[in-house]
Amino acid sequence: MVVMVVFAGCGGPSPTANVGSPSPSLSPATSPSPIPSPSPSPPPTPTERPNPITAPFPACTLPYVKPASTEVGPAPLRGGFVSGKDGHWTADPAGVVDKAGDILMATRAKPTLYGYSSATYSAAAKRWLPVPSDQIRSDGLAYAYSEPFKSTPTAVLEDGTRIRVVSLVDGTSRVIYSGTSRSVVAYKPEGIYVVAITLHSDVSHGLWRLDPATGRSTQLLDGYASGLVDRGGVWINTGIPPTILVRTEISTRVSQTWIDSPIDSFAWFVGLDPNGHPIVNVGQGDFFAGATWRVYVYTSPQSRTLLGDAALRQIGANDSYGTWFAGEDGIYLLRPGRTVLDKVSNVTGGNVAGPCTPASA
Repeated sequence: MVVMVVFAGCGGPSPTANVGSPSPSLSPATSPSPIPSPSPSPPPTPTERPNPITAPFPACTLPYVKPASTEVGPAPLRGGFVSGKDGHWTADPAGVVDKAGDILMATRAKPTLYGYSSATYSAAAKRWLPVPSDQIRSDGLAYAYSEPFKSTPTAVLEDGTRIRVVSLVDGTSRVIYSGTSRSVVAYKPEGIYVVAITLHSDVSHGLWRLDPATGRSTQLLDGYASGLVDRGGVWINTGIPPTILVRTEISTRVSQTWIDSPIDSFAWFVGLDPNGHPIVNVGQGDFFAGATWRVYVYTSPQSRTLLGDAALRQIGANDSYGTWFAGEDGIYLLRPGRTVLDKVSNVTGGNVAGPCTPASA
C-alpha cells in the first residue's frame, strides 16, 4: 500500500448494504484540523501533452474515486467505475462519501460507515469504504481507522485517539485502542500497524502493531516510520520534494537506502509491484513547475528498469490484470511480465480505488 489522496463518483455495480448500523459511539468527532495522513505530498504535475491511449481497457470494471461535483452537495468524494473499450468513468449512486464533522468521513449509503481520509471499493462487501486501501483487511470484509477524542471535558482540542475495527460481516464496530494519539497505517494479516502522531500537525513517529482481536500493542520501530508497510518492511520516501527512498526491515530494524537522488532529481515513490519491487516516478527539472517524469521499477538498490514516461499519483491496486496507476493524464496499467506501461484510459482527477473486477463477475 500506499496511501491515497482521494476523490470519488456513480453507475456500475451497485454496492449492496449488507452491513449493520455502526454503534452509537461511531458518531463523528469534531476538530479544527485533520489527523495527519501518511499519504505523500501532492503528486507531480505533467508539463507535456497527454500521452495517447496505447491499449484498450481490459474487460473488467475498475473502481475509481474523484472529488464530488456540486450536484451531490458538499460531499468531498464520489466513487465510480471505469469500464468499456475506451475506459469511461461512470459515477456510482452509492459511492458518495460525505464529511462527518471536521475530521471523519461517512458513506452516504446506508448503513453509514465512518472512516478517515479516503475512499476505497470493497468488491467482497460490494460497498464503498471511507478509508484508504491499506486500512482494509485483505479479504475486504473489515477495516480499521483512528477516531480522535478529548481525554477530558475541559480539553480544548482532541488529544487522544481510539482505533476502531469495523466488521462488514456483522456490522460491529469495536474499539481496540484508546489513548495517546495514533494513526492507522495498514491492516495486515499479522495485525494493525499504527504510528504515533501529534494531532493538529503533521508530525509522526514510531511504529506499533495492534492485535485486532485483543488490542494488545507491540512497539516495532522508533523514529520516523510513517510509510508503506509490506512484506515485513516499511518503505519511507523523504525530502521536500522527495529524493530518498529507504526500506527498513521491521524485525531487525536494519535500514537500506534504495534511492538517493542527485541534485535536481526527484524520486516519487508510487508503490510496489506484485513482486514487492518499488515503482518510482523519477523527475528532473523544477518539481513544482516543469519537471520531466519517467517511471522506473527498482529490482535492487540503485538498479532500475524504465517503464515509460508519465506523471503518476500512486498505485491503486495489484490484481490479475497487472498493476494499476492513476496518472495525471489518465489511467495506466503495467501488465504481468511486461516492462512497458500501457495507457488504457483518459480518465483523470482521481485515484484507483480497488482491483478491477472481471466484467462477467
